[in-house]
This record gives sequence, C-alpha cells and structure tokens, in this order.
Amino acid sequence: GQSLAQPTHLALAFYGDVHFDDDEKWTLAPSGTNLFLVAAHELGHSLGLFHSDKKESLMYPVYRFSTSPANFHLSQDDIEGIQSLYGAGPSSDATVVPVLSVSP
Repeated sequence: GQSLAQPTHLALAFYGDVHFDDDEKWTLAPSGTNLFLVAAHELGHSLGLFHSDKKESLMYPVYRFSTSPANFHLSQDDIEGIQSLYGAGPSSDATVVPVLSVSP
C-alpha cells in the first residue's frame, strides 16, 4: 500500500484543513485510490486521531483498499480512539426526546 504520511502522501490534514493530491487517480472503486477511505482517514486526523498500529484501523498509516464504502465499518480501535477524545454517544436504549421550536 501507499503511505498516507510523508515523504509521498495521498492527502494530509493540517489544523482541520484537508488537502488531496491532484496527481492521484481518485475513485470510489477498488482501482485507483479510494477517495472515501482516504478522506475518512484524513478527517480522523482533523478530529484529533493519530495513526494506529492496528492494520484493520482506518487510521493505519499505510493505504490499502479494504472494502467498498457501502460495506465500511470503523474498527474497535477507531471507535475507542474517537470516544477517548469526545466521549461515548448515548446508548442505543436511550430515550431521544424531540425538541420543538416555538416562535414568540
């Protein structure tokens, strides 16, 4: 696979901005470089995630086409990483109360 970090990189995130290399053949298919997977990786950096040493992680530093975007799932390592920064979301059995906007 190709490294998502220097010296040759597909994209990079810096202070929340994401840059994609114009020389890449960006696709949504297994051929070329999958835009969805690289964008998700770089947005992970924008959210504060570092590279992972787990090969199944979205944040693994070497690009490889692992699955189509329609079948993509975050690894447990990715989930734990983002939850360590932002906390866990509400449990699936939590009650969601709709909020109505009232005009004065």
